[in-house]
Amino acid sequence: MANEISANYRFLPWVRQGAASNIQTKDSLGENQHGIATVEVQLKVNGEEVVKPVRLYGPGDVTGMDQQQVVRTEPRHLAIDFEPNYFPAIEFDSPEFPWLFTPAKSNDDGVLRPWLCLVVVRKQPGVILRSDLTHPLPKLVIFGPADARNELPDLSDSWAWAHVQISGSGLDADSLNKALSGDPALTVSRLLCPRKLEPFTDYLACVVPTFELGVLAGLGERITEAHEQQLSPAWGTTDGGVSLPVYYNWEFSTGAAGDFEQLASLIQTRDMPEQVGTRSLNFGLPGSEFPHPPLQLQGALRLWNSTSPIWEPNSQSVFQAKLKQILNAPAKALESGTSEPLLAPPIYGEWYEARHTVNLPFEPNHTWMDSLNLDPRHRAVAALGTRVVQAQQEQLMASAWKQMGEIASVNQRQRQAQLARAVSGSLFSRHFARFSDESLINVLAPVQSRVVINDVDEGGTPVKRMLAARISRSPVPSKAVSAPMRRINRARGAIKARFREAAPRSDLVVRMNTTSFVSEQRPEGNLVKSESVFKQIPELSTINSILNTIASAPPHSQFRIFAEGEPTPKQAGGIQQTDSDMAKFFRAAASAEDVYVDSTFSPASPPGPKQINFEDTRTELLDRLDPEKTIAARVLASRTIRGTAPAREDELEPFLDSPEFNEPMYKALQDISQDFLFPGLEHVPANTIAMLKPNPIFIEAFMVGLNAEMGRELLWRNYPTNQRGTYFRRFWEIVGEDADPDIFPIHKWSTGLGINAHNSDNLVLLIRGDLLRRYPNTVIYAVPAKDVGGGQLELDADAEEEHPIFRGTLKPDVTFLGFDLTETTVLEGTGFFFVLQQQPTEPRFGLDVAKQFGADLTRPEFWNELSWGHLAADEAAFKTMTHVSVAATETLPDTSQISDPANAKWRKNSAHMAYITRQQPVRVVIHARDLLRKRSS
Repeated sequence: MANEISANYRFLPWVRQGAASNIQTKDSLGENQHGIATVEVQLKVNGEEVVKPVRLYGPGDVTGMDQQQVVRTEPRHLAIDFEPNYFPAIEFDSPEFPWLFTPAKSNDDGVLRPWLCLVVVRKQPGVILRSDLTHPLPKLVIFGPADARNELPDLSDSWAWAHVQISGSGLDADSLNKALSGDPALTVSRLLCPRKLEPFTDYLACVVPTFELGVLAGLGERITEAHEQQLSPAWGTTDGGVSLPVYYNWEFSTGAAGDFEQLASLIQTRDMPEQVGTRSLNFGLPGSEFPHPPLQLQGALRLWNSTSPIWEPNSQSVFQAKLKQILNAPAKALESGTSEPLLAPPIYGEWYEARHTVNLPFEPNHTWMDSLNLDPRHRAVAALGTRVVQAQQEQLMASAWKQMGEIASVNQRQRQAQLARAVSGSLFSRHFARFSDESLINVLAPVQSRVVINDVDEGGTPVKRMLAARISRSPVPSKAVSAPMRRINRARGAIKARFREAAPRSDLVVRMNTTSFVSEQRPEGNLVKSESVFKQIPELSTINSILNTIASAPPHSQFRIFAEGEPTPKQAGGIQQTDSDMAKFFRAAASAEDVYVDSTFSPASPPGPKQINFEDTRTELLDRLDPEKTIAARVLASRTIRGTAPAREDELEPFLDSPEFNEPMYKALQDISQDFLFPGLEHVPANTIAMLKPNPIFIEAFMVGLNAEMGRELLWRNYPTNQRGTYFRRFWEIVGEDADPDIFPIHKWSTGLGINAHNSDNLVLLIRGDLLRRYPNTVIYAVPAKDVGGGQLELDADAEEEHPIFRGTLKPDVTFLGFDLTETTVLEGTGFFFVLQQQPTEPRFGLDVAKQFGADLTRPEFWNELSWGHLAADEAAFKTMTHVSVAATETLPDTSQISDPANAKWRKNSAHMAYITRQQPVRVVIHARDLLRKRSS
């Protein structure tokens, strides 16, 4: 099997797996072979080996195809600008799919015909793709006036346009086998259609069978044994109509002639015409006789070396003085107490600065609001932001309400809590705060087990206790504050009214708190001391005697302990005056038992009652019952705030919300007029690459107008906001999720206009032409240059690439990309290159555009330089060509003279053909000095 290596891919001419890999009949590339393949299967039956032929599925057994096998088509369905010099292609997930039902194996050169192929026919009269419920597959029909010989390729070349691709470089045989068997993401099979396409033409691409057996099965016709004897092609080379079943199909159209390499070669750096970059703004005060010449207004993008247009000082001072009077009139009238409100132009950003007048001259360090509102250019840009919000107010409000979530219900509870606090606070100050010490304790007696107060334990450590615990630890009996006692002692109660002299005094609790109650003292102060127990219980008196006897008994040298029932032996000899070990042990155990009983059952003396300090208790109770604290604590305990909540003076104040809109707002400005993004865009020459910069003054003015109008709209819709939120912070379409917003929060601005945005000094690459319109997946980045000697610079392969941080498009063919690079960065030292690179992960196949033909062409040095002109002797032959003919080699260059590391050969096998026709990705490199040396007019 021939294997050809590309820079990033390895191509194989075919892949067979499973039982089909055991087919022994070689492909004759003609009709003289059987259409059914058989393999011998060795079985073991009753201990004996039996060899039986097994028939494999072939092209005559296929009536459909799994559509999920298709992973990519080139071009995509309904594409309108496919390059005419490229080959249409279709890729399958399974690497062996194109040869799965081919009833043969490859020949010695690795050539094997697939059982299906890709055909591309021009949409014209006589070409019909129809679906019929009586047939299993759609049917492609070609009849007059369409000519099938021009629309269909030569099937004798079908082997050349089917191959397998394995991603990776330098793969050995083991790696190939592992990729084929264990990593489907690295392998695809591909069919190419080598048709020469015409510019601006509609085409129909279809996957059809290559053998007659497949046609009969796909059309639902009867297959005879005669059909199976010959592996005939699906169509011939003679004139006549053709009907083919279609396994898969899509449509596309070609665009203008030219591929990435050709279009990229047209891109150049050019000087910008003087009409580019600014537009005129006419302004003036109604009825004013003072002339105001037009001002030049820049857009969101400006030329890299442009400066802010100058406003003639005399005109500026007069205009701004009169405009200041108009803008400040409503605030002045409000201060003077005028009853009639005044209508005046808005002051953009007044709520962010918390002032409603503008200053002239500008205040130091707080000039952004004054500059924005007193310069007609900035006011016009802010008005564009207002216009955007007014046009999209319904969508924006719907998004804002969705973001708010449960804040509405939370704020309702907050307002109810504020009302409860106010009412309870009034009752508290009028009644509870005036209670005497005893009255307050009596009033709180029903909730004494729920009121927590500060206390100290016996060791003086601060602890938290219930009010009930303090009362129980005091001389005051708990029944003194019980409900019956409160009723008896009530000043205006029935008992007080009837028995004034006999009724308890009103200071009963206070008197009880100052009276000492002494508990009954038990005898000897020890309730369970063993001696006391023995004296009180006669039955235990003998035990007490035993204990005393043990303690006073004389030493015993032969003392022993016997088990119950065991006979006691007679003691030998006399008794010595020393204890034996057993006697010592018994005396110690008996003494320890007495000590243990005394220490275990002798309770410590309980602490005496502690009087209540009514003054401190009253102060603490009032603090615990204060509605200012209790209601706020209850509300705080009933909610959970995600993240870090801002500090608030009043925790019961309703929450204010600031919805966020992360959409890039340059698109909304573009919908009004893209001339505001870059004025004079229509004067930029085609196929131009130029360097721009963001205009931070324009962007900040526009974003203030957006946010100020959104704040007014939220307030009008009863949305909880203070109009100081920065709802919009993204102007550009940021690349990457972690990128910083384009502006800082507006309420934190404390400087002049134009220095409150991120990346305000970065470079923006503008490209106009068909290149990015046709190739939107082009990879664009910047990379440092390195000196290779002799004044030559090249890309530093080891340096880190700088990719765009934002990008956008302008109609009809303009793309701009912002880089996190400044003018100084890209020019210092060896500088930077800007690179436009064709997408390398999507291999494409075809030939270069024909510019010359036959003998007039220069011999290509590499296969990648092969063009359509090399396949035609002259222009007339090129015009009549419809498909690449693998056999027509007389016009090809001498392949032995082509320098190629893979040693690829035309017509060797499909892997060689894939290598030869694969179009290498093209990369265009432009140094930053070439972009920045051009000076705008």
